[in-house]
Amino acid sequence: MPNVTITSARQAFKVQGPGGSAAAAVAVAAADRAEAAATTLPPVARSAAFTLAAADAGKMLDCTAATTLAVTLPNNLAAGLQFTFRQGGVGEILFSPASGATLQAPGGATRSNGQFATALLIVMSNTTGTNAVYTLGGRIY
Repeated sequence: MPNVTITSARQAFKVQGPGGSAAAAVAVAAADRAEAAATTLPPVARSAAFTLAAADAGKMLDCTAATTLAVTLPNNLAAGLQFTFRQGGVGEILFSPASGATLQAPGGATRSNGQFATALLIVMSNTTGTNAVYTLGGRIY
């Protein structure tokens, strides 16, 4: 039996010779792919201004306002948190850092760019616990 190399989300490993089970290795890789495909972002509708919270991380924040919806970015969120936004209504999303927080985006962008636009916001660092640095990307201006 030839050497078989399998790469999965968990690890890369090699199965060799008649004593190894390539079928088991393939099953692990298939399970990893299925687990990744099953990852979902539960939608949470927002229709009024709000301050982002750690509990919002990992969710699709569907902003459905008819006018501009302000999202305040607090200075105390932990590094590594990620937030996904969708402009579901005609009102654009305005990302506004609170005192002590910093927003980084291409060209100084602070707003979503039209109905159905999506954006990703990541807390990149927070060295003192009160100076969160956010990076914003996606359909923004």
